[in-house]
Amino acid sequence: MGLKPTEKLSSGVYLLRVEERGQVRLHRLVVQ
Repeated sequence: MGLKPTEKLSSGVYLLRVEERGQVRLHRLVVQ
């Protein structure tokens, strides 16, 4: 995916766009 584990994420809500077998899904990621 586009996220590297070493990156520091600031607090907030992120939207991850994932394409699976031609379907586009949005996942909400909440970082405390």
